[in-house]
Amino acid sequence: MVRIALTGQTFWAMHLTRLMNQYGRGKVHATVIPLHWSRPFSQIRDYLRADILVRVGFRPGAATIRGLAFDAFWYLARILNPRARVVYYWIGTDVLNAIEDSKNGNLVRLFFNRALKDYHIAGAPWFVRELTSIGVKATYVCFPSSLPELRSPPPLPETFTILSYVPDQRYEFFGGRTIYAAAQRLPNVQFNIVGGQGEWVPKDLPNLKFHGWQRNMDRFYADASVIVRIVPHDAIGGTVREGLAFARHVIYTYPLPFVRVIEFGVLENLTEAIEGYFRLHQKGELKPNLEGRAYVIKNFDARDATQSLIDALTK
Repeated sequence: MVRIALTGQTFWAMHLTRLMNQYGRGKVHATVIPLHWSRPFSQIRDYLRADILVRVGFRPGAATIRGLAFDAFWYLARILNPRARVVYYWIGTDVLNAIEDSKNGNLVRLFFNRALKDYHIAGAPWFVRELTSIGVKATYVCFPSSLPELRSPPPLPETFTILSYVPDQRYEFFGGRTIYAAAQRLPNVQFNIVGGQGEWVPKDLPNLKFHGWQRNMDRFYADASVIVRIVPHDAIGGTVREGLAFARHVIYTYPLPFVRVIEFGVLENLTEAIEGYFRLHQKGELKPNLEGRAYVIKNFDARDATQSLIDALTK
């Protein structure tokens, strides 16, 4: 059995560990090594026993105290376990921050250049191109995530409704200002927002409702006609995958089959896309996005994606 130790962004490392242990067919045993030293002896043991060390979503060469400390320990762990294969899994913001550090001359080259010699995988196809710009050669390996388990998708709702994820702490990154402006411009369209309470909005709108953090999103997808995810940088967003699994229409800032692609931060693009779907709804011609559902089920099945990840790590 191959021992895989994952560290870095703990939430996502735990997510991947669960999937690999669930779908690994007994061929691998994955464990998480948290960044905080709550159990130092067992954590060091996990580093030493690992056949593969995977660094998830934590870029090398960050010129921060936390980044320097982790890079130094990572370097030490590799010395203590030289037989382990080292893999960097780039999953999102780490790509964006590394590119920004490179542009600003803030990369700690001692650690970053050492990392260039290792194996790198990227959770979205466009990350491969982005990482190439800073000298990182990466292979696309889809970031696995579970899809909603539906025998058949629910019908589209009677009330035309937009669903989007906008956390309060990062509302600008998730297009909050543009979505708010669209709700102002389209008073006959209902907007449901999850992930935040709307603490940032200048004024409440009757057609814009905030529902906070949700553990179970099924009813929100069922009540939605269109999913909106407008971000300046992204992997293949979870709400996009899940929305397509519900056969919902999707407006997104990255090119995927069976979604409407718009430019980030351009209000006219967003309102035009929404109005197009709304007109179809008013005429009774808006149908479930069954092609999008078939695409996401075929290409983003959690079992298949996890097995592809395991294959990439162990090849």
